[in-house]
Amino acid sequence: HEATVGATNSGKTFHIFQKLLTNITGPKRKRREWIWISAEGSKDKTIKPLREKLRFQKYVVGVDVSEEAFRNSEHHTRDDFFEHEVKAIVDHAAPRTCVVCDDFQDTCCAPQMRHWINTALRVSRHRKVSFIIIFHNIRAGSFSAQAHNSVARFTVFPRSQRGKIISYLNKDHGIPLSRCREIVDDYASQRKGRAMTINLHAPNFFGGADILTLF
Repeated sequence: HEATVGATNSGKTFHIFQKLLTNITGPKRKRREWIWISAEGSKDKTIKPLREKLRFQKYVVGVDVSEEAFRNSEHHTRDDFFEHEVKAIVDHAAPRTCVVCDDFQDTCCAPQMRHWINTALRVSRHRKVSFIIIFHNIRAGSFSAQAHNSVARFTVFPRSQRGKIISYLNKDHGIPLSRCREIVDDYASQRKGRAMTINLHAPNFFGGADILTLF
């Protein structure tokens, strides 16, 4: 599992989208099926190719969980909408499927999504289904609590939320404050990418497009 955290326009959705494209256009034996759940599934320009290109639709299922999608559905309650339009699709996903939950705090069924995702982060690995959770804030209360305990990778964007990232590295990973500032500055200055991924399993490292740092 992976958590991806960044402010608006930090590049978090684009980062995951590029990861998806690399997978579904790469060697066939390594391709996975993807389920992209988003409150802006029909409007987000970043993932527009997933909606319009038939060759991508073979590998990607888009799930629109906006208020408009709920109003236009045949379901009368948000619980029914979630059970039939979201959970049922993931429950029948093939092994090795990647499920992207894009800003699920903004969906029409956020409380249902929160409880379901927190459970899935603990148990879905037994079905070989991976989750990528996209947040706006490193600390998103009950929406992010399980993610901090269950993900293997935590991706942040040092060009935005610099102070919050430094504080997170210092308090959660025990890295000296001066060293945290150096690390964030190094990754913010990358030429090829914006992301800094923290690998939480051994070996522990920070990874980006240009840099790899052990800690």
